[in-house]
Amino acid sequence: MEKYSEDLLNIIEELKIQADKNRLKKSLNKLSKNFNSWKKKIIDSETLASHIREWYFVNGENSGYTQGSDPGLPIAKALTEGYLKERDIPPELFLRLELLIEILKV
Repeated sequence: MEKYSEDLLNIIEELKIQADKNRLKKSLNKLSKNFNSWKKKIIDSETLASHIREWYFVNGENSGYTQGSDPGLPIAKALTEGYLKERDIPPELFLRLELLIEILKV
């Protein structure tokens, strides 16, 4: 694994925070829609509880990248999942992530 400069590592940390905020916002909006469906009696309490448990399971834990994995992996993953846009990523970093992005698209 090629090392990232200190500047790129700082950018990666900032982008991870931005991606987490974007992911959480999208996830909470979906959960909010489930609550609205429950209030309108479209879904029952058990179904709502199931959605809450699913939300907690998916969002209650960090993504847990292991030590030794590429520090850019969370950024490449956030890009392929739509939580970051290509325009959010500086060109120098994007060039370093291209292979990871292609692998994650498979």
